[in-house]
Amino acid sequence: MADKLRKDTVDKTHGSLVNLNRQQFIGILGSRGSGKSWLGDTFLEMYHRQGYTCLDLFSSPYYENFFACLPKEGLNADGKPFTKRIPITIPAPESLIIDQEGIDRFNGLVDTKYPLVRIVKIPTATTKPYSEQNIKILEIITSEILRCRDEHRIFTFNTSIFPVERIMYLTLEIIFRGILKVSIENFTRLTEAEVGHPLSNKEKNYHKMVFQLREIAQLFPASVKGDLSGFSKNTKKGFMEFCRLARHGSIDGILDWQSASDTMGSIKNQIDVYCIKKWNKQLAGDQYDWIFPVIKAKREFIAEKFRYNKYGWKRADSAYPMIESLGNKWFYGLIDGYLPKLFPVPDLGFRHKEPYDKWTKITKIKLDHDMSMIEKNVSSSAPKTKKSDEKLVYLTLKELKDRKGSKKLLWNEITKEVSHKQQNNEITYHLSFKDMKDGTISKLYSRMKQNHED
Repeated sequence: MADKLRKDTVDKTHGSLVNLNRQQFIGILGSRGSGKSWLGDTFLEMYHRQGYTCLDLFSSPYYENFFACLPKEGLNADGKPFTKRIPITIPAPESLIIDQEGIDRFNGLVDTKYPLVRIVKIPTATTKPYSEQNIKILEIITSEILRCRDEHRIFTFNTSIFPVERIMYLTLEIIFRGILKVSIENFTRLTEAEVGHPLSNKEKNYHKMVFQLREIAQLFPASVKGDLSGFSKNTKKGFMEFCRLARHGSIDGILDWQSASDTMGSIKNQIDVYCIKKWNKQLAGDQYDWIFPVIKAKREFIAEKFRYNKYGWKRADSAYPMIESLGNKWFYGLIDGYLPKLFPVPDLGFRHKEPYDKWTKITKIKLDHDMSMIEKNVSSSAPKTKKSDEKLVYLTLKELKDRKGSKKLLWNEITKEVSHKQQNNEITYHLSFKDMKDGTISKLYSRMKQNHED
């Protein structure tokens, strides 16, 4: 019998799993070391190639998402070294000591239109939503994202460059809450009349963004929070607000995680396209364990045609390999959320970080910090509201609470009113009323009443 094993196991009737003509969130699931972040990088590179503005906002420590500026190791098919590099922008805290000599040396190694590494310092974030520092951070982030669009850079946020965990989470919250504002105010769709010629693929996607988040269980845990500072909850709230509205800003997302039960259900419910790498039933949990018997049934259906002989199982392995033993070069895409089809992992054009790689050693760019500034950040407590400002907040709440008759307000209406006043700087308070639940603001009012009633 002639060997009819397929070399290309992609189902041609479905074409590409990712549809760039639709706004999509891609979820990549798999066990540790299965190649989730590699697959995510291939998707990010695809979006970058198609003209999207790319934001790589969360990865493992030690600068995993800084590696796009480095070429792959080894030689290409022509026997020449790989040359592809993508410029990156790195937001950093004020404590970072800029190694300008190292940056200039690295950027000067190759002749590129734009410098490969750009580091921009941002002020120290505070818990006060509309503080001068937070407003300045958003201004800098906006400017740098627009620069990334114009220079085809990747905006890369990494936890390791922020020595103070609390500052890292607060900064990331500002980014999450600000992305949609940046998109709506600055990312407009190009027309042929504006550019004077038929639009290229990149020009068609000029108004679109994509972000990547790796190991999202660290950011959005289902229950227990792993951070010492406890500020991950701020980031979670910021992302949820952004996530539900991202469709209005032509913003795609790439997220990966290991255990289905470790991540918030409200986050998982936003996923449009699922990609399954090597996995097991324990990690899949009740929500995804249906995939394993489906694959098993498809394998047995193929093997049965050949009376379960050796060649029949080879055919089954070709079309539907077991998820538990899936190779790094393959993944299952869930068509319409339930029909698993096998896809090859695309080639990655730039270098992917291996566990033994150190970005600072390869680039020879130092990322040291001014310890005196770090100690200052660590010792400084969250800003509190002055007593006079708090009394004004109390009097505002009291006036709204005491309204009678047709003007009487419920707590959710009171929350909206004080949130609006806070945003317009009519009142000042160190917590955001916009994020408060009705019960929380009711308790806050009761506490203020005890403190400020004569």
